[in-house]
Amino acid sequence: MINRQGQTHVDITKDHRLDRAPEAAHPANVERPIGAIVDATRWQPSPHVVVPKLLQVRMSGVYTAEGSLRCANDQIVTHFPEKTPDDIFRRTGIESRCRIAAGESAVSLGVDAARQVLSAEGIGLSGISALICSTTTPPSAVPSTACLILNRLATEERLSTYRIRAFDLSAACSGFIFALAAGFDFLQSHPDQSVLIVTTEVMSQAVDPSDFSTSILFGDAATATLLRGCESSGPTRFRLASPLAFCLAEDGTVLNLPSGGTLRLRGREAFSEAVRNMGSVLEDACAASGIHVDDLAWVVPHQANERITEALRSRLPLKPERIYSNIRHRGNTASSSVPLCLAELRPKLSP
Repeated sequence: MINRQGQTHVDITKDHRLDRAPEAAHPANVERPIGAIVDATRWQPSPHVVVPKLLQVRMSGVYTAEGSLRCANDQIVTHFPEKTPDDIFRRTGIESRCRIAAGESAVSLGVDAARQVLSAEGIGLSGISALICSTTTPPSAVPSTACLILNRLATEERLSTYRIRAFDLSAACSGFIFALAAGFDFLQSHPDQSVLIVTTEVMSQAVDPSDFSTSILFGDAATATLLRGCESSGPTRFRLASPLAFCLAEDGTVLNLPSGGTLRLRGREAFSEAVRNMGSVLEDACAASGIHVDDLAWVVPHQANERITEALRSRLPLKPERIYSNIRHRGNTASSSVPLCLAELRPKLSP
């Protein structure tokens, strides 16, 4: 979410009440772990902890790479003679989506996006302390996609012995938020360093082309973002608030992508869960930051399905155009969807 002062609280933030005085029963010089009460719909800080002040984390702009093929609805319906392009649009709000071509992969898209952000920020790999990659579609379990991307970038810079922290993060469509949270936490103890966040998804490889319910939804794209600690040098585009990220217990009934298999989705159940939880978590995020939902200049939801976004618009006290959507020509790009929106929004945001 992005407030009217131009500060970016990407998607979901948690309240640590940074200016809250410690309760009398707990001396200020006694550090305790951060506790929270979490249920399926609400998050709130525990009143029985002393919360340390968090260091500021800065965030670059978002840079993107997409599959080079454009797949329109009329191409998809050739596999489903009983359907029309308008059927897909009415159901999803999608007209076309990007797909990878021969020679492209999750790694190549991720390298492309990462190369762009490093160039734009005027920094080489030697200035990066960690690379966190969110992907639902890794080409292999080992090496990780992060390591494969790192290898390509290091080879280009002729850094044959270069070593940093690099790992994959698997959190499906919320992966960007979890990656930001991991980067944010790392920079609390390493404020003079920088973290490269990459999302890369080739969801077209994870769906069964004969399954109408999933084959119509997904596109392929990668994004890259640089996080900087408060003591690191370099330009700043946004300030990142501490991300609030959690999940619901799920047994795979509603959404399931088995190893080596294809995605299975129960659309109605997924719709209901998304609409119910996206609205309530947004309210929690605003309360955590000490603002109201109607203080927001923009809300950037995950681009799962335009019908979900429309339902969210009808439930929030905001003008519909302030809930951003780009799914019409992008499709659902899993963890790349929110940062793709941020990249498009960048010209409209105040520094």
